[in-house]
Amino acid sequence: MLNYNKIHSSINSQRTANRGIAEAIGMPESTFRDRLKKQNFTPDDIEKIAEYFGKTISYFFDREEIEQKKYPIEKDKQQIVEDPEPCRDCEVLRDKVKLLEKINLLQEEKIARFEGVVEKREGATRNSA
Repeated sequence: MLNYNKIHSSINSQRTANRGIAEAIGMPESTFRDRLKKQNFTPDDIEKIAEYFGKTISYFFDREEIEQKKYPIEKDKQQIVEDPEPCRDCEVLRDKVKLLEKINLLQEEKIARFEGVVEKREGATRNSA
């Protein structure tokens, strides 16, 4: 999960103004401040922030301990293979996928709320006609 405290910590440790970061990543300062406050950065934003601070994207995510799974091999049913260590690129992609899933869920919630408003208005229009 994205850890916004690590973003705040990076900003504070380098004594960087929001304005400087916002300009460096290509957004207005007010948008940067708003997204930081609402914890609503896009994957592209996180990528640019990580690049700005010279960190990997995965640095800004909390690590979840993943239990190593074991899979039986068909040919020798007693042999067991452990998951290999994930590569660094795989971890970065997994972090991006988690962030995209969160963004997608938020978008779906917004669409559902919007559809509810539209249905209410259409119902009110039909009732008044």
